Amino acid sequence: MSRWFDYLEFFDGGCLFVAAASELDGRSGPVREAVARAIDNGNALLRREIELATRLGELPSDTDADQVAFELHALLLKANHDRRLFDRPEAVERARRAADRLLTGR
Repeated sequence: MSRWFDYLEFFDGGCLFVAAASELDGRSGPVREAVARAIDNGNALLRREIELATRLGELPSDTDADQVAFELHALLLKANHDRRLFDRPEAVERARRAADRLLTGR
């Protein structure tokens, strides 16, 4: 998650995938499908990492990996949205704190 948040801060234009998904979500075709596949692959990786952290005891044994992945992705989208649309650079730090609280229970 830290690297994904770093990515938002590094590129002034925001997340390429968020922009592409917003542009293409109501369309059909190979470009939309490629973007959707890339995002789905990223989400699958995130779920696998959450499942691994659960197996290693780094997250509670009853962790719902799909729910945590959804919430972490939502934080990333909100940080990108607020940073780009509202010029709120602090949004990324807010998202980092929210992700930390979600993953550590603090």
